[in-house]
Amino acid sequence: LILLQTQTPKREGHTLGRGRVMSSAALVSVLIPSAVAFGVYIIVFECLRPFYTKFFAPRFTGSDKGSYPYKGPFAWTWGIAFEDEATVLEKSGLDVCVYIRFTAMCSTVMFLFTIVGFLILVPVYATGGNGQDDLLKLGLSNVKQGSDRLWAPAVVMYVYTAIVVYLVQKNYTEIVELRKDAWKKVNSM
Repeated sequence: LILLQTQTPKREGHTLGRGRVMSSAALVSVLIPSAVAFGVYIIVFECLRPFYTKFFAPRFTGSDKGSYPYKGPFAWTWGIAFEDEATVLEKSGLDVCVYIRFTAMCSTVMFLFTIVGFLILVPVYATGGNGQDDLLKLGLSNVKQGSDRLWAPAVVMYVYTAIVVYLVQKNYTEIVELRKDAWKKVNSM
């Protein structure tokens, strides 16, 4: 371990221990390959989707004949965004409804966290006065030790927790009702 540490080359920028560097160039070097991989995955999905309708839409009538509810590139996104829950339940089933609801809840949580973070935490961190630069200026390490600004992340943590608890409770109460309705429809047939 000591031998590895002495042979690690010096790098410019701020180190975070063990030779890791935090900079905007490092962030971009991670984001570009991730965006390319995402694009490749979407293209592969869009190319395979029309040929495997039984896999991607098993409950849709006509999926065994190659028919598909949403034809065309990215047409499925409109179905997810604009179909009401009863239609999704009928066409795709309870699992898909719960998955879409869970994904929407996660998206809502991340959107709210981003808004609160950018409106409250980023200004607090950026003006923390600890002399950091580049991306570290936007982090907690830029706030001086013992500063009153350290209360901001603590308060925001409680706000984040309250948001998550409220949304999880609300969504899972609605999911229970959705399951009850789905079971009633199944048992009445």
